[in-house]
Amino acid sequence: SFNEIPILTDDDKKDMEDLEVAVGEVTKQLNSYRIDLAADTAYHYVWHTFADIIIEKSKNDLKGDDLNRKAVVEWKLYTILIASLKLLHPFMPFVTEEIWTHLPHKESDLLMVASWPK
Repeated sequence: SFNEIPILTDDDKKDMEDLEVAVGEVTKQLNSYRIDLAADTAYHYVWHTFADIIIEKSKNDLKGDDLNRKAVVEWKLYTILIASLKLLHPFMPFVTEEIWTHLPHKESDLLMVASWPK
C-alpha cells in the first residue's frame, strides 16, 4: 500500500530528507512572501534533484528482478512526485492539477484542496 512507509535504504532516506529540506525551504519562502525564491527552489528541486538524480538512479531498480526493491522505489518516486506537484502548484496550477487528476492513491480529487507537504 502506498500509505505504508516501506523499509528504506540509507540512499532512500537521503532522498526523502532532501525532499523534506526542499519542502521546508519553499514553505519558509512562501510564508515570507518570497514567491520568486519559492518558485526557484521548487524548480531546482524538481528538475535537478528529482528528475536528474533520483529518477535516473531509480531506473536500474525498476528494471531489476527484486520485487521488494522495486516496490520501495515505486513508493519513493510516487511520494516525491505527489510532494513535488504540491510544491509546484502555486506556480503552475493548471498543469499540476491536470497531472493530479490522473494519479491513483491521492488524498483528494483536487490538488488545490490537498494538504501542503510536510
